[in-house]
Amino acid sequence: MLLVLLLGIVYLIVSPQIPRSDETSLSTQAQTVANHLRRAQTLALSQNQSLCVEAASAHYKITLAPGNVCSGSAINDPVTGQPYVVALGQNVQLTGTATLLITSQGVPATAAAYTLTTGDSSQSVAVSITQGSGLVTINNTP
Repeated sequence: MLLVLLLGIVYLIVSPQIPRSDETSLSTQAQTVANHLRRAQTLALSQNQSLCVEAASAHYKITLAPGNVCSGSAINDPVTGQPYVVALGQNVQLTGTATLLITSQGVPATAAAYTLTTGDSSQSVAVSITQGSGLVTINNTP
């Protein structure tokens, strides 16, 4: 009986510090978005061609941008050979900049900001990219 009481007390102390699974998933997906923004920069630079990141509520894709005009058709991911379309996890919505142009120098032509939110809007994570420098940042918001 004493053991059960002690375990209950430990649980009450530790449980508020354990992130909920949707918070972990949202944070992980925000990191994935940030990594793909960085990867789009690298691809644009290494291929010496402008690319676009086109975002919708449940997915985003990387497209060619000949003449700095987004084509709409996803490029093939050089690693997988599949179209570079990334679906967000269940119950996650993406809002923000619909189209981000990344020049052939690997820098964004404009700043962009994206917010990932859970379906019940209880948690959100912001991912942004700075014009010129191309710095990608993630900000967790309660």
